Amino acid sequence: MKWNAWTQKSRWTGMLISGLCALLFVPMQAQAEKGKKSQSWAVRAMKLSTKQKLKLVGKVVLEARQIHNKMIEKLKEARDKKDLLAVDCLGEKFSRAQALMFLMENKRSEFLKSTAQSKTEQANTYFTQLMQAHGNLKNVDVEASQCRGKAGT
Repeated sequence: MKWNAWTQKSRWTGMLISGLCALLFVPMQAQAEKGKKSQSWAVRAMKLSTKQKLKLVGKVVLEARQIHNKMIEKLKEARDKKDLLAVDCLGEKFSRAQALMFLMENKRSEFLKSTAQSKTEQANTYFTQLMQAHGNLKNVDVEASQCRGKAGT
């Protein structure tokens, strides 16, 4: 077979396309695996008994209150030091935490009411929403721990 300019270009084009496909496929595969892991957690959570869910909800709400109280203390400390940078950062995080706490308390009461009325589908929905809010609150807590004021404190 004779090699000419067109066959050389098509060969390079083919290699380029296969390389790009490989670059695109690997992140997509990793994302799919990550989705399977989060889906497996959600599936496992839905397989919990009502009694286990009630116990987990109690633990989650207790942990959320501890996070909220810790943020209040950090904010008070920053105010006492008159550290405006830290107060601003922590104030914003605290506002988000308060909204999430309100949401969690609301979903908790709805979950308890649905559980008492044996409305499993509704209870599962509220349980999922509560767990998502808890995850978001933990993220806000991590962000709040990164708030630095004057002199990096």
